[in-house]
Amino acid sequence: MKLTAKDLLQLKVVDAIVPEPEGGAHKDPEGAIRNIKEALLKTLEELKGLSPEALYQDRYRRFRALGAYAEP
Repeated sequence: MKLTAKDLLQLKVVDAIVPEPEGGAHKDPEGAIRNIKEALLKTLEELKGLSPEALYQDRYRRFRALGAYAEP
């Protein structure tokens, strides 16, 4: 089925792709942890200004759109 991280990003299933360190996470777990931490902190910073209702509505719209398609 060839679903890559880029495919999921394009389909809006994920918000971002967290890069792996050179050689993969198994070779540099500390680097992987740093990358995840940076991504989480950035996302939390973006979300902290939103009200609970805005977060709810955004999540609702997002999940309702998953799997939707337009006919050509």
